[in-house]
Amino acid sequence: MRKALSPRLEAVVLAALDSPLLMIEPIPVDRGPEDLEELLELTADESGDPWTPGWAREVGTGRQVLRMPVWIGASKRTIWSSPTVNYAFRAWHDHLHILHCAGFDPSGEFIVAKAHERALRGTEADNPGDRLILRAETQGQILYHQRWDRFPTDQRAFVVRCVRKGILASVEEGGL
Repeated sequence: MRKALSPRLEAVVLAALDSPLLMIEPIPVDRGPEDLEELLELTADESGDPWTPGWAREVGTGRQVLRMPVWIGASKRTIWSSPTVNYAFRAWHDHLHILHCAGFDPSGEFIVAKAHERALRGTEADNPGDRLILRAETQGQILYHQRWDRFPTDQRAFVVRCVRKGILASVEEGGL
């Protein structure tokens, strides 16, 4: 296990999956959803209604559990301490896609990225450094994909470079 780029930010991610009312359970899969419609289908209830997530009441607590399929690939060179935390971030991220009815296009991704930043308010990660790391992880990678038609292979190196040089300069530099 490696050290998280920001332990404070990692704590926010893990807390987002384990609130008093909702537990989001990442389910690692070999292929993640391609778009919001597929994500809704994968999380639909037994009736197949894509707008009704497949919630299940957790026995004894009254908490709802959302089982969220997340892609296992590209999880070794991230800003998180382990692939498991990367899966947690992806589950939270995709849950925000559902909550905001935000597609997987750049516009929808920016909506979700902003929702991530709002979630930092009032936490230990609510500071300029952690916000920049999160912005590079979300918005920076979206911009990188738009520019180079792929995501950075070494996401951690990309985020570190964004913190040092700025997001736009890091995107233009490419090469990761």
